[in-house]
Amino acid sequence: MKIRWQLLLLFGILFVALGGLVFVLLKDKLALLIASEFLLLGLLILFSFLLLRITKPLNQMALGLDSLKDQDFSGYLRPSGSSEIDKLVEVYNKMMENIKNERVFQQEQHFFLQNLVEKLPVGLLILDFDNNLKEFNPEAKRILGLSSLDVGKKIPDTVLSEEILNQPTNLIKLSGSRYIRVFSDRFKHRGFYQRFVIIEEAGEEIRKVERESYGKVIRMMAHEVKNSVGAINSILESLSQGEGFSDAEKKEYLGIVIERNKSLNAFMDNFAKVVRLPYPEKVDVNLNETILSVYHLMKVKHDTKGVDFKLKLPEENVKVMASREQLEQALINIILNAFEANSTQVTIQLLPNKLTISDNGTGISTTAKEMLFTPFFSTKPTGQGVGLTMVREILHNHGFDFSLTSEDGETRFEIGFCR
Repeated sequence: MKIRWQLLLLFGILFVALGGLVFVLLKDKLALLIASEFLLLGLLILFSFLLLRITKPLNQMALGLDSLKDQDFSGYLRPSGSSEIDKLVEVYNKMMENIKNERVFQQEQHFFLQNLVEKLPVGLLILDFDNNLKEFNPEAKRILGLSSLDVGKKIPDTVLSEEILNQPTNLIKLSGSRYIRVFSDRFKHRGFYQRFVIIEEAGEEIRKVERESYGKVIRMMAHEVKNSVGAINSILESLSQGEGFSDAEKKEYLGIVIERNKSLNAFMDNFAKVVRLPYPEKVDVNLNETILSVYHLMKVKHDTKGVDFKLKLPEENVKVMASREQLEQALINIILNAFEANSTQVTIQLLPNKLTISDNGTGISTTAKEMLFTPFFSTKPTGQGVGLTMVREILHNHGFDFSLTSEDGETRFEIGFCR
């Protein structure tokens, strides 16, 4: 029963009882009886007025609650004239205004995001809580050949396997020369995490990089081969005529040809080493022993005269999981670069989590800094730009952090070991 009817019933019983009591007590006193009846009538009118003031705002609040249930936020309550009730009405109206504004904002944001997703130049996939396809945009449809029938299904593992989803970025080969780059992350929806995936075509980008790389390699190889073969042919043509050359001269020229062929062979072999560098077979390596071995090797092999060649090893052995052969190869290249930088001091220092090879040579120019570790780039007139490229590949394949800096007359190559 509504409160209005409860009040009417309560006061109705009260007025009937009070009227009957007045009649019984004053029935012999007509004047007092009439006055009492008028007084009761006045109280009844006052009660009706108060009941209207109470129930009218309640009726409005009931209508407001119905509007909230129906999610209709366009209506407002009118002031009732009661300061207490009007405060509640004011709060309700402000709440409705805020909800309406927020709803309009959310709708505008939704339409904006929807249009943005539709026009994105990359594909967007939204997965449900079970990693099944929930939504996709037109670009994703074009790249993967999706249709409405694919909604609710798993994306093929060749495109989105669990391993791929757990990596932030991946490069995947679809078929032939088609490559896509995949970015994966999560967002929270209704208290649960869902995954979204961004995909974009990468085939043309990869082909462009490959063409540039192949072109650079071919130009360098062609230049080296042309110079060597041209000089060799010139010497051989002169020797083939057999005139004007003594035996000593012939022997000297043949020695030059042989030496040039060896240099050309070494040049081609260095390129092949970078391409054929195998993935490291990691074992437990004692860095103290490995670095000490490289130190003695370089001290004997390289002319250290005039160079203060220092080695600082910790008392306790430092061990990492690595390929000892590849690690030695990388260290030899780094130390060789330090010696060839006209250094008077080269220092190898091993710490529990870091190896530093420093020198006080000519340092690295601003231009060279931007090209460090770029394949086939070298600051040496006869350099092939293979050494640092090989070092980069070895350290990257091992998962070791590394940096090469040159400041205040000191060049430092630092390697951070993952233990």
